[in-house]
Amino acid sequence: MLANSTDYYVHTLPPPVLKVLGGALIVAGILMCFLGFRLMLAVQGNIASMLIAAHMLLGVPHFFLAYGVTAGKMWCMIVALLCAPAVGVLAIFALLTGSLAGLFGIALAVTLLVLIAVNFGNVSRIAHARREMQRLDAAEATARP
Repeated sequence: MLANSTDYYVHTLPPPVLKVLGGALIVAGILMCFLGFRLMLAVQGNIASMLIAAHMLLGVPHFFLAYGVTAGKMWCMIVALLCAPAVGVLAIFALLTGSLAGLFGIALAVTLLVLIAVNFGNVSRIAHARREMQRLDAAEATARP
């Protein structure tokens, strides 16, 4: 049993494998934005415009997901789990338009899925420790004269 909020603070620190997931999410965001810009320069038409928008709408949130995952927010893990297959699908479209970066995107999507599966327990532990720290701090604040 942990004694005070300082003991719980240690459990809120992300392990190295969770930091790797955060880095992989940042790389996925950069890749999606890069592929969107590449499509913008290479292809024109209504379908291409929708693909460009999909790349950008998927790429930009990855930067925020990277922060949320390393901070121990479970909803960010769930959103990242939903976004990872979309990275692979959009990378396939990039590969079909002639970009070899699509191969990297497919491999990155698989890597993201594996890292997310490995880190669910870590994020849960961090979220639990944060809740306990807040509970203990609130109890200390009410106990003070």
